[in-house]
Amino acid sequence: MSGVVLTDGAMGTELWRRGWDPSRPTALAVLEEPDTVLAIHRDYYRAGARVLLTNTFVANAGRLPGHVDVRSIQRAAVELADRASAARCRVLGDIGPLWDLLEPRGTLDEERVKTIWSQQALALIEAGVSGLLVETLSGRREIELAAEAIRSLVPNAWLATSVILRRDSEGRYLTLAGDPLSEVLAAWSAGGFDVVGFNCGELGLGDHVEAVRAARAAGLPRIWVRAGAGLTPECDPKAEAPIDPEDYALQIDDLLEAGATWFGGCCGTRPAHIEALRQALDAG
Repeated sequence: MSGVVLTDGAMGTELWRRGWDPSRPTALAVLEEPDTVLAIHRDYYRAGARVLLTNTFVANAGRLPGHVDVRSIQRAAVELADRASAARCRVLGDIGPLWDLLEPRGTLDEERVKTIWSQQALALIEAGVSGLLVETLSGRREIELAAEAIRSLVPNAWLATSVILRRDSEGRYLTLAGDPLSEVLAAWSAGGFDVVGFNCGELGLGDHVEAVRAARAAGLPRIWVRAGAGLTPECDPKAEAPIDPEDYALQIDDLLEAGATWFGGCCGTRPAHIEALRQALDAG
């Protein structure tokens, strides 16, 4: 389907299923188990993904052991993602959240967050990614900090961000930090992002239809939806996700109609989920 982009699915939960110890940062696998990371990337490429995310979601100074060379992890991760498709896919450097909410709701200082994200972004850009994704964000201020941290380094960098949404008791969309969707849309519009979107959390793929519609109404042209497949922290990390691939792809037509153009998967999704999305898109 013209203009629609299919991205990969989960890396962390897929590593767990293939034997990685869930108590250890998944980013270390690019150095310790590179063949496994490469195989996962290749499986997503064969399933139909044409954008691959580096295995760097937790590859920052705030979430890795102090003795680890953060820059070497970025380089190894980019090389593996490139090699998986013989450079036929676009590779985006994946930057995840830190360990808590921003002050005063949490313990994170804004300048510390910007410093950590800037360091990781620069290492990814130097390693050769074609763009950056700062994802799984908790609210409006994190979106603003992502833009400030990265645009100050590379003003013209291709940059995407995505947030986790939930619904309150009245059905309204809120971020984890409690910001209404309208504040997220305003931050995206002001930040000049290339792609914006929603990922992770408890909402399914189809639960984002009205959020996508609101984003399009706000004038945001490229909207990415990457829901999880029903895994919760209580689940066995090696278990199959509760939402099977066919059910995961059921709402694709509604999301397309609402204005989404980028699709992929988050926690619990596997190459089969991406293949189901590819088939649904091809059928449309």
